Amino acid sequence: MTNPNSLRLIIIDSDFHNAETCNSALRAMGYAIKPTRVATQDDLDDALKNDPYELILYCIGAEILSLQETQQCLNNNQKNIPVIALSNKQSEKINPAEIMQQGATDLIQSENFQHLKQVIKRERLHFQTQQRLEKITTRYDHSEKRSQALMNSSRDAIAYIHDGMHIQVNATYLELFGLEEEDITSTPIMDMVTTDHQKKLKEFLRHQHKNKKVSGKLAIQLLHSGQKIPFSGEMEFSPASIDGEQCTQIIIRDRSDAKELERKLLHQSRTDSLTSLYNRQHLTTLLEQEAKKASKGTHKATLLQIRLDDLNTIKKTCGIIGADQFLVAISKVLREVANPKDLLFRFAGPTFMLLSHESDTEKAKHYAQQIISRVEKYICTLSGHTTSSSCCIGICQIDDSTKTATDILSRSDRALNAAIDNKDDDSSLSLYQPNTAEQSQKQVDHTWAQNITKALRNNGFRLLYQPIVALEGDHTERYEVDIRLLDENNKELAQTEFLNAAQRTGLSRGINRWTISKAIQQLHKKHKSGNNTVFFIKLTKNALQDPDLFRHIHNQIKTIRIAPDSLVFEIEEETAHSQLKQARAFAKALLQINCRVAISNFGRSAKPFQLFKHVPAQYLKIDDDLMEELSSNSESQAVVQAIMAEAKLKKIATIAPGIENANSLSVLWSMSADYIQGGFLRHASENLDYDFSAMSA
Repeated sequence: MTNPNSLRLIIIDSDFHNAETCNSALRAMGYAIKPTRVATQDDLDDALKNDPYELILYCIGAEILSLQETQQCLNNNQKNIPVIALSNKQSEKINPAEIMQQGATDLIQSENFQHLKQVIKRERLHFQTQQRLEKITTRYDHSEKRSQALMNSSRDAIAYIHDGMHIQVNATYLELFGLEEEDITSTPIMDMVTTDHQKKLKEFLRHQHKNKKVSGKLAIQLLHSGQKIPFSGEMEFSPASIDGEQCTQIIIRDRSDAKELERKLLHQSRTDSLTSLYNRQHLTTLLEQEAKKASKGTHKATLLQIRLDDLNTIKKTCGIIGADQFLVAISKVLREVANPKDLLFRFAGPTFMLLSHESDTEKAKHYAQQIISRVEKYICTLSGHTTSSSCCIGICQIDDSTKTATDILSRSDRALNAAIDNKDDDSSLSLYQPNTAEQSQKQVDHTWAQNITKALRNNGFRLLYQPIVALEGDHTERYEVDIRLLDENNKELAQTEFLNAAQRTGLSRGINRWTISKAIQQLHKKHKSGNNTVFFIKLTKNALQDPDLFRHIHNQIKTIRIAPDSLVFEIEEETAHSQLKQARAFAKALLQINCRVAISNFGRSAKPFQLFKHVPAQYLKIDDDLMEELSSNSESQAVVQAIMAEAKLKKIATIAPGIENANSLSVLWSMSADYIQGGFLRHASENLDYDFSAMSA
């Protein structure tokens, strides 16, 4: 689901600092903004062509792009995006009416953020309502076209009447009564009925009108215009409208062939109107029967869920009708490759189902691969465009472990999602394994809890160390301590795989203490060998909720007799903000015994340095997201530069993590960063032998 607080906007301002102030204000309001700053008409034109936006903030006084030019650019790109004008103190005397005549939806003083918040809320609601209206209008138009197409292709005689006169009929209706299209509008409905049954029809309509009913059925004798012999039929009445005018729809069925009609209706109720394959409802009915048979242990079948990958792209290129035509074509391809006894279904959107009585898993995989190959090879031309699509297939076996149709569909859906996730690994199909992904979150956490508890008892964790290197003149050995869980095959599992479960189950407390104890023991060995080594120890999000953690740290320092200033404890910025009282008390307690504190993932909040007013930390580590692609992202460079500059003023040491190439390193040199860390220097390992003098060599 899309985040309701996510806001994609364009800021028109030549001053980067003004734009960044605006960004910070919007983040403080609770918006997860994705801003793009433009300074020229070409920049705005490129932005509008490449990405969808909800809002434009226009800063008056920048004199880089006029409101008229902004509006003209929107018109040229057929975009109807609201433009909010922001005025500074020098432009406060501007008349709002003039600004709005030039294309702005409102004028706001740049410092009045509460006004801005309300206007953004209003304009977003208006923008989203307008988008929904456009979608509804488009769907309505397509629905009307489809309805007309269905009416024209229907084998039932259909007519629309108003005040007893025909408004519109289909070809079957004309054929049934032997009429020409140009004659029908002047022919009353009574002329379609034999003389002795006209009174019956009048009484029926009168009764319906009296009881304010429009729906109903009437068995009646009808008359072909070129024949004197009447035939039996049934009129079915229902309310309708054409071009906004209320009318009555009449469907006439020839009762002389009622059995054939019933057969057709049954077939229609089971089939998809677009592809003529069996539909979702019929699939559910059959799956219930299959599950009942399989529960006896003597019957097995397989369900293949087939999903086209590129239908949305085809829809954008060829339109909805073109996409429908492609689905019809693919349904024919599936018929050709399917085994004669297997059943095909149109499930929903780009998804098809194939019910096979093949129970062997390897044969089912081979079958699925044949389908994938045939679909990928199929090429057709729609609206002048050559189109094709790959597909993914989820395979689910129907056996005595599948109790209901819902269970079968759920398993096939999970298998399909796995196939989609694995597509990048050249695997477009996946077989559902009942024994692997059926645990609830509680069961998963229970399994993790058992493994973590066992690891804590048996030293099943491993500490890794990554160097933190000073850029200028300091050869002190600094390492960040990382922890890995070893599985039953002695394979390392990263923190992301087990820490969340540890925090949910309360076991992160034990992990923190194990890490601190083992790290201090290792640090003591380094000091005994003459090394002046410093360890940075990361704490989990729940660490500040452990009232005895500081006492544990203090006891370990006194017991092992290690210099406290060689220990730096890392607290995430988000954790410190959300647990500010605990973070402040914990940091002050550490300082009293001469330990150090670092704030990690720094720079996410609107005013990050306010945290240092409450939490006395000596280091800050830049947020990993800001460091990603630092060498090529000018906006990230500006934010990091601002953090570095303010940190120097406040005498806070800065650490730049995630350095993976020389380009990022050269950027940080120019920013005068204090320390760097990342795979470019060395990845985390068990060894504590990094040459810290190499950077200045």
